Amino acid sequence: LYGHGLGVARDFQMAAQWYRRAAEQGHAAAQNNLAHLYLNGEGVARDPREAQKWFERATRQANPSPGTPNRNASGAVFFGIVEKGDSHVV
Repeated sequence: LYGHGLGVARDFQMAAQWYRRAAEQGHAAAQNNLAHLYLNGEGVARDPREAQKWFERATRQANPSPGTPNRNASGAVFFGIVEKGDSHVV
């Protein structure tokens, strides 16, 4: 709601708080959304490493079996960038 301004004023800081609560309980969509906030510095300090951590958690939720294709495309692209040391947002 807060991240998109649905029925409330758009507030990325509040969105980050709610996404974090859900993400810490294992909600994959919240983990992915929180990662995007960290990646773009919306509502939180921009932190590519924190974004990577949440993208990885979301990916594990979506693909619990080792060896399955990565379905979190935005996270997969981001991982490659971080590994190359490029800090630019895709």
